[in-house]
Amino acid sequence: MNLLESVLSSIVLSLSTNLDNLTVGMSYGLRNWIIPTSANFVIAILSGLSTWISIHLGDQIRHYLPNSLAGYLGSLILIVIGILSIWQTLISDSSETEEFTSQNSINRLSLRTAILLGLGLTITNLGTGVGAGIAEFNVGLTSFFSFGSSLLTIGGGYWFGKQFNQKPLGIELGLIAGLLLIILGGFNLSGEF
Repeated sequence: MNLLESVLSSIVLSLSTNLDNLTVGMSYGLRNWIIPTSANFVIAILSGLSTWISIHLGDQIRHYLPNSLAGYLGSLILIVIGILSIWQTLISDSSETEEFTSQNSINRLSLRTAILLGLGLTITNLGTGVGAGIAEFNVGLTSFFSFGSSLLTIGGGYWFGKQFNQKPLGIELGLIAGLLLIILGGFNLSGEF
């Protein structure tokens, strides 16, 4: 991959794996919770760190696979995770969203809760990171963009939640994230990225 392809691939992967953060941020904003900057940074650091670790793990796995198989396997992992993301989104229960919007009190997200939330959000990114490592994604760029997109999606989702008192777009974002992963895996598989 040349530099432009690496940057574009890293941005698409980072955004697709952090779109669920947008929904989380929106739900906290709609519930009148305050997400301190420090809590957002903790979540973003965990996202970037988990991306870095999982891509390194995928890169190590790639060394034990024939070159032709490694690229295909990494791309297929991204595609499968994309399909699973879409499937999970379609079968998820919308009652969670209604529960989030029913609270009117103002609360503050603690650092402890931010760590737990960040760990929960990053667990879903681990498989994608391993697939990206096998597919030879740039670990530094992807980790950096994962950190940045996590900051933006939590913060942006929170802002939207505070501005618009409506249901979070969880279903649409889950579908978009899954489609982005499938497209990214397909491009990687075809050698276009």
